[in-house]
Amino acid sequence: MKFKSTFHLIVLMLCIFNSNFLLSQRLVTLTRKLEVRCPTIAFNTNVCSFNYLVPADRRGKQSIVSYSYSLKPNQVIKTATNEFYLSWKNIGVADLNKNDLAATIKIKIFMYDLNTAKKNPIIDKEDLDTLNYLKEEENLRISAKNIQEAAKTLKGNDREEIAKNIFNYVDEHLDYKIFFDQDRGAKKALKSGLGDCTEYSELMVTLCRAKKIPARIVMGLVIYTADTLERHNWVEVFFPQYGWVAFDPTWADGPNANTTFYKMLNNYIQLSYRRFFSELTVKCNVDGIPLTYKYIDTYKDELGNIKANKTTKLGNEMYTAYSNLENEKALKLIDSLIKSDPENALTWSLKGVVLARLNNFEKGLEALITAEKFISSKVEEYSIMFAYSNFYALKNDSEKSLESLKIAVELGFKKYDKIESDSDFTKLKDYKPLWDYLKTLNENPK
Repeated sequence: MKFKSTFHLIVLMLCIFNSNFLLSQRLVTLTRKLEVRCPTIAFNTNVCSFNYLVPADRRGKQSIVSYSYSLKPNQVIKTATNEFYLSWKNIGVADLNKNDLAATIKIKIFMYDLNTAKKNPIIDKEDLDTLNYLKEEENLRISAKNIQEAAKTLKGNDREEIAKNIFNYVDEHLDYKIFFDQDRGAKKALKSGLGDCTEYSELMVTLCRAKKIPARIVMGLVIYTADTLERHNWVEVFFPQYGWVAFDPTWADGPNANTTFYKMLNNYIQLSYRRFFSELTVKCNVDGIPLTYKYIDTYKDELGNIKANKTTKLGNEMYTAYSNLENEKALKLIDSLIKSDPENALTWSLKGVVLARLNNFEKGLEALITAEKFISSKVEEYSIMFAYSNFYALKNDSEKSLESLKIAVELGFKKYDKIESDSDFTKLKDYKPLWDYLKTLNENPK
């Protein structure tokens, strides 16, 4: 049996380090470009007017620093629901083939997840109208039988506990499937068990409202990768002591989840709190002009995210040290990461395993117990149980190692096919019950 150093929790840790582990404040330049084209020359003498949606100030969430335009709009329109539209009037159709309607917006975006709200609550006094966010709406059918039945099972001692149970319920009962422009709603999503970000958000909001907790959908843009933006829906729930707090049940679902009930990434740009509205309106002086429209959203980070890059670099260095069994070096890097994010459950669990490798089992167990205190997702839960399995394997406690592994698998851990090559399990190479269990799992995967 050949072993090499592979610790599967590291893979998850790297996903987190490399998924824009960002400062609470982020300065980005967003460019929203609307391409309008008309291939028919006969309409070139006509004119059209355009209104399109852009981000606005949201206290504690985002702040507009500056605007610039490819073609200056005639006016900025603010709606009763606090959306902002740029308005261009009577632009020649011929000019549209040559010029795009682009707005370049420098914007500060802030992270306002539950952890942040607890440390530094920000309440917008102009955004305290919660009654509108308790109502039944189209797609948010509070009175639907399956919604009411689900709501009855979702209990808790306070609003936070109930909201957390709703958040977890949504992730447990929905699997991700893109429905594009299909309008399905929370009732249908719960019945089918399928949805994209719209259904995940609608179901969480509907269940919150069914429990008399004000909640609303946020529509906006999310920084999806290093150079792309995507349209996205997420959720805000109202807490009297914190105001409106953001949650993303969609990104919290799946094995590579990078958000939890308590934590979100600083990747979100808000556009609207309305579910049904027009992002673009067009009015021409004659009907039937064959125009085509295409939105192109791009961004760049202005601050370079120095702390984020530093954290990612530390994570990569730690992974290299861990893989090379440079445990003393790995431990120092882990301590630096914990100093940067002291409530990261996965980092603490990783420290527990490294200390076990260094035969410091007492401190290693303390680190794992600390990790359990900060669990906020199923991924963290099963990852930490697998860390316990590693810990006890290194301690040569075969029974506890196998017991911890079984719990991790029951919770959702699926990387058991790699354990045979994991050097942390070397001491258990002759422990037949472990390998019989792994053989059964590989033949009948859970």
